[in-house]
Formats: sequence, structure tokens, C-alpha cells
Amino acid sequence: MSLHFAGCCHPIPGDRIVGIVTTGKGVTIHTSGCHMLENFSATPERFLDVDWDLDAVDQSHRTVRLAVEAVDRPDLLSGLANAIAKQKGALTGLKVQKRDLDECDLTLEVEVRDTRHLAEVMGTLR
Repeated sequence: MSLHFAGCCHPIPGDRIVGIVTTGKGVTIHTSGCHMLENFSATPERFLDVDWDLDAVDQSHRTVRLAVEAVDRPDLLSGLANAIAKQKGALTGLKVQKRDLDECDLTLEVEVRDTRHLAEVMGTLR
């Protein structure tokens, strides 16, 4: 059966997950708290209990989205990129959502291996 990861919630190894059987697509893996699961509540037979086999999971990176509130300063972007690189993550996307006089809200797309790696990246960003 074909397996793929949902783009809405970007599950990464270590997340609590659930599988949804999708006709013609196989099984889509979502995080257990994904808002899209509500769309399948009328068909509980499509839900599968799944879990990560951490020994079999490849060590490739997966993309996560992080919301960051920051004080706007000239070296902000380089500081964020350096903090992510220090933990061997990769900044793959950046969006400025709101900019005030001295504050900005950013959405970062970062590649991480698993939830532990994500926690390390977030700790360094703080």
C-alpha cells in the first residue's frame, strides 16, 4: 500500500500520528492533532492506528513550520539562519507575516530529522 505524509501538518518522526486510507492514494500520515482529520470523522473506518518504526525511519530531513515573534533588527535574518545551521538544520523558507515599527512575525520553514532535532533547533532559536 502506498504511503505518504500530509502536507497540512508535516508529521516528523516522534510525532503522534494517525493514518487515513485514501482511495487511489493509499495511506496518508497526519499528526494526531491535525485539523484536517475532522474531514474524515464521518468515516472512522478509514482511520488506521500507526506508529513510527524509529529503527527503520530514514534520517532524511522533513520540513516543519515555525512561527517566530522577534524584535526587528538588522542582523535578525542572519541570526535565525545561523541558529538553525548551528543545529545542522536547514532554513528552506521564510515569510514575514506582519511588520510593526520594532517587531515582526515570521514563519520559518526548517528541515529537521525528528522531534528531538526540532526541539534542539527551537532551543537555539530562543
